[in-house]
Amino acid sequence: MITPGCRLIESGFLCREEIQRLNNFFADDLVLGHAAKWEARLARSESGSLSENGEEIVRGCDAEQPVGADEWDPFEKEDTAPKAMRSNDWLRKVDLQAYSNLDFIMAVHRHRFALLTKSATTSLYEIALLCAPSFLKDDSEITCATAFGLGSTRKSERLDCVCIAVGTTEGQVAFYTEKGTLLFIERFANSPILDVSFEQFNDEQQICVSTENEVFLIQPFSMVSVLTQAKTAIAMGQQNYQELSDTLEIELERIEPENGGNFGSIVITGTQKPPSFDQYVTASTQDFTRRVDRPGLPNYSTLFITRPDKYLGDFVWHETGQKSGAWGTAVNQVANKVIPHFGLRKFLGWTKDDTRKTWAIGRSKMTAYTRGILGESRVAEWLVRAPDRPLIAVVDNHARVLLIDYNSRQIVRIWKGYRDARCLFITSKQDDKTALFLVIHAPRRDLIEIWSLQNGFRVSARHVPSNSLLLDGGGEMVLGSGSAELSSTAFLFLLDGRFLSIEVPYICALVRTSHEDHDKLYLAKLSSEIFTDLPKFTSAFVELKTIRGRRELVTNLMNSMNSSTQLLQFIDALEKIDSSISINDLLIFIRRLCTDYEKLSRWTNAGRLAKRKTFLKLCPTMEFSKLLSLHIDFESAPVSSTRSSFADFLAIINAQTGSTTSQLRKLSDKELHAFAHLIFDGFMLGKQPFDELFGVLNELPFDTENLAWLLSQWWVHSSGLPTLRVIVSLILLITKFINLSPNCLETFEKALLECEKIDQSIALYAVLIMIRCNQRKEIIEELSEARIHNEVVKEAQPQDVNLFYHDAQSTIYEETDDLPPVDLEGSIEERLLKKGVADEEIEETNEWEIDMVENETVFCWLRAGHVLSLLEKLGDPIEKQSFSRLFASGMGYFTEQLAKYVLIRGENAAELVNLLEALLVNPSNAPILCELLKTLPISLEIDRIRSESTWEAMSLWIKNKQDFEYLEQFCDFLPTIECDRLRHGICRLAWDTHLGELFKETAQIFDKTGRSLKDREARKHIGITDMQLPKFLSASLLCLRELLSSVKDSPPPLQIEHEEWLKTSFTKPAINFHQITSRASLCETISRQGLVNYHLVLHHLHLAMVLRLQHEALDRCHVIRNLFCDKGQRAFFLPFTSHPLLPLAKVDETIIERRRLWIEKVSETVDEETIELARELCQEWNLGVNDVIVGVATRLLREGKDTDASREIASLTHTERMARKMCSILAARVLRLSAEKGATVQQTTERQLRSLAGDEMTRVSLEEMNVNGWEISINSLGRVAASIHLPDLIARDFKEINSICQQNFSIRFW
Repeated sequence: MITPGCRLIESGFLCREEIQRLNNFFADDLVLGHAAKWEARLARSESGSLSENGEEIVRGCDAEQPVGADEWDPFEKEDTAPKAMRSNDWLRKVDLQAYSNLDFIMAVHRHRFALLTKSATTSLYEIALLCAPSFLKDDSEITCATAFGLGSTRKSERLDCVCIAVGTTEGQVAFYTEKGTLLFIERFANSPILDVSFEQFNDEQQICVSTENEVFLIQPFSMVSVLTQAKTAIAMGQQNYQELSDTLEIELERIEPENGGNFGSIVITGTQKPPSFDQYVTASTQDFTRRVDRPGLPNYSTLFITRPDKYLGDFVWHETGQKSGAWGTAVNQVANKVIPHFGLRKFLGWTKDDTRKTWAIGRSKMTAYTRGILGESRVAEWLVRAPDRPLIAVVDNHARVLLIDYNSRQIVRIWKGYRDARCLFITSKQDDKTALFLVIHAPRRDLIEIWSLQNGFRVSARHVPSNSLLLDGGGEMVLGSGSAELSSTAFLFLLDGRFLSIEVPYICALVRTSHEDHDKLYLAKLSSEIFTDLPKFTSAFVELKTIRGRRELVTNLMNSMNSSTQLLQFIDALEKIDSSISINDLLIFIRRLCTDYEKLSRWTNAGRLAKRKTFLKLCPTMEFSKLLSLHIDFESAPVSSTRSSFADFLAIINAQTGSTTSQLRKLSDKELHAFAHLIFDGFMLGKQPFDELFGVLNELPFDTENLAWLLSQWWVHSSGLPTLRVIVSLILLITKFINLSPNCLETFEKALLECEKIDQSIALYAVLIMIRCNQRKEIIEELSEARIHNEVVKEAQPQDVNLFYHDAQSTIYEETDDLPPVDLEGSIEERLLKKGVADEEIEETNEWEIDMVENETVFCWLRAGHVLSLLEKLGDPIEKQSFSRLFASGMGYFTEQLAKYVLIRGENAAELVNLLEALLVNPSNAPILCELLKTLPISLEIDRIRSESTWEAMSLWIKNKQDFEYLEQFCDFLPTIECDRLRHGICRLAWDTHLGELFKETAQIFDKTGRSLKDREARKHIGITDMQLPKFLSASLLCLRELLSSVKDSPPPLQIEHEEWLKTSFTKPAINFHQITSRASLCETISRQGLVNYHLVLHHLHLAMVLRLQHEALDRCHVIRNLFCDKGQRAFFLPFTSHPLLPLAKVDETIIERRRLWIEKVSETVDEETIELARELCQEWNLGVNDVIVGVATRLLREGKDTDASREIASLTHTERMARKMCSILAARVLRLSAEKGATVQQTTERQLRSLAGDEMTRVSLEEMNVNGWEISINSLGRVAASIHLPDLIARDFKEINSICQQNFSIRFW
């Protein structure tokens, strides 16, 4: 059984004559007033509208997401095409209101209103009333209107007449009959009437008149009485509307909400009793402990009021009066006219003085209290009340539809993405059951959706004609009669004059979930075997009940197919099934994809050759064509790469379809390259026509900019040298893309900058220049001779930017070449050694020269690319080159790259000089390097290469501190820099960025420990081992020494120069840099540095020497800070450009003595290589060399090298300290001799010897450890001591030792 769907049924229409009459009637009111609510919306829907941030949204490109209307069961097919073109100007000016299920339609605009009635026999609407109220003043207008039925006093008829209530800007409400008779006017305020509404509930009726600040609730039976009296009096000719308005009085309540005025819309929500919670809230305002004890609570009239400037709306409650008085008032007014008058009526109290009427504006105000506020961040734009349930639908300014339960004052559901929407409720009945639906009309998407409020599902969605209006049919409510059925209908009004009724069967509220569940379970049970068996697949398709399920099954079929032919067989079988009409668009889309894949994968043409002569004419200058020819392969044919399979092609298309973001950029490199080769290989190889390729591209779900990006990726990742055929094809494609979207130029420029294959970058750059540059008119005419699709290409002008796109491939391609081939065989070295590539041919094709300012820039860019290609051809360890790296690194990029090449190859400074000198003699040894030096003679000057190599070595060492080979290269290249300014800059840059901080850490650790570092300490604090620490300290010493030597003579500032063509490339870019910021070159940076403070550097040099000596010393020495005065210590580690006061010459005697002792101790332990550093430090400290000599001589004597020690002692000027050392060593040797012989020495003698020896007892040693050696050493040391001048006290000790030796060992040395 097929479930009937929602339908649009034509219920009536306006003929052309009636529409013209309405046009003529409203023709005088050309300016929109308060009642023309639709015109602004219609104007926005036609020309685009504004989003929340004020940006214009064009139709078809709305910010709203796709609604997926085709995924749901659609309305039954109805013919919504207009029957005839009718004028609709009047519709743009009026506000439409309906009554009695669209039997009556009222159109209101400014000073006029019209009433349309539906024929009882036909569906034609006729104009029953055209009225221009006479009581309106010139500056007064109609603000609102409503229609309702007036109950009849006859039992046989329920409806007496249709009344029309019209509100004005002067605060009046006028009541008309459907015949146009004005019955009564009541003044409610001095401000405009906001709305007049008539609502009916199960047990009551309410009439509400609202202004911007007040609400008037009219007693319905009082209104019936007044209108009945007025209608009877006017019909009998007794009184007119003015007299009746002055005498008849309406019973009403004038309400002023406590939250103030400025209302938007007001909806009456009926009479309610407060819940217990509200009772306690009211009581708590007086006393929280107060008990609420009321046997009966009063009824409250409730309203929902929206406010356009504060929040969504608030719920207002007002305690009603005694409604029984309404019947008394009605009887009183009727009796005044019916019962004869002999004074009895006055006696009974049934009459009153007519002159004492109190107008509504003069009634006393009563305050209504707010029971809740909703949506403080939202503002309501539209609201409607459900007829039989406590629900309100509100459209807010955040493009949301809110469903509100006004009994609980809660939002029960929110729909998002419906800007400027309108909504209505529809009731559907079956027997005694009623279902409620919500109709949402989204005018920006021309969409109507129907939602079931029983289970929350969307039961239908359909696109409708543009500028359609959603109308409430109006209930059949009759004032004074409560027997009307509470229902609601909705209609769609088209601009051609037709009214379509929206009908929703009751069953739509019940069957939606079962169909979806059925398809979901059925699809889960299916296996992959059905995608290879056509009968099983068609059977499964027939079993599905929803469009979503059918789409999912066909989509799974697409994902499982590897052949377009097999997929077409399944599509042919599906098209024969009746239910496939619901997914016909998907089947057409799949068929089109299969056809497109066949065109892309199976080429028909055999290929064409490109005209070299015509191509070379596109080059702007002769030099440009010569240099470009080095990077183009004129002979070889391009080779195709791996392309996407059919399954991969469908997967990419499916991912992009329906997506708002580009899925191409999310593909892996392998998938992207394969897809790009599938799309462009046929045309690039010359085997696919141009119009066929773009016919396929137009059907793919990718925009022009994404396709241009895909082409750029195809180009930058292509392998091999660019061929002439591919370049010519590229010219046509890029020009076409730029013509379609100028933003594509930026895509190709960005690809040019980032491409790491420099030959492809150069060729792409040349293509962009050829497209952009102005060319000779003869060439333009030559390229424009061909005709495509029998259309002559218009002659391009010389100043036309996009002059090369002419759809004329046949003029650039030919079957045979009319020029001899260019000899480009051999290696790159052989090609570079030639004077030029086919110079005669290029000169022949470039007979002209164009006087253009940018020609110089164009060639400079190409030359820069050529130099990048030379760097790339050097091979390892040169990294991949690109224009972006070049222009980000600045004009020093080439010097930097060559320095890396020299450094990483392991060549030292001497080898670099030898290499450069050899190139001057024989360039063929390294042609690429020789070509680089010739092209950049200034930038690649030898001293700049040395500077770059020095800095690069330091940078590489910092990246890997364990590889001290780079630090050794730094020390090797640094002294070879001849320019003092460059050497100073390199040293300062190395110290400020790398060496200085490490040197500071080292000094602090040395100062803390007072000794050389252990391996663990060095790794933790400095990041190097203890074995590598001497190399680091030596590099620091060298850096500081070079700093001193470079600033000794105050070198002048250095001006860094570059080649003129290189400057032009950076100052006058030929393409967009895409905000690439070039940094200054190394030489430019270091040349601008200020000179260092000589004395501050010298102070740090002294500290470096101390650290170096401290590391070599084996014993614990003085704390380093004690070797410098307080002022000197504060100057450590300051920036070298500061100027502290350093006491280098004036040092305290205490510090000098500490230095002497420290030098002496260090000299006793260090080796011969380090002793020279100690001597240098002594000279820097002005200490002389005595301390060093004492330390060296002491070390030699301890080792038993008396002869070497005597030579050192001979240069001493003061011998007292040396004599004491010798006396101690001599006593130690005597004790060692006594121990070796086992001789017994008197205790007093032994104590005397030990006192003289001190610590030397454990330090002395001999080269030959035997007894005879000790005896010889004692004699030897004695002779050395006898050769120098000894103080008396020390001489006496020597004599005592001599006597001890003579007495105990028979040795006499004195």
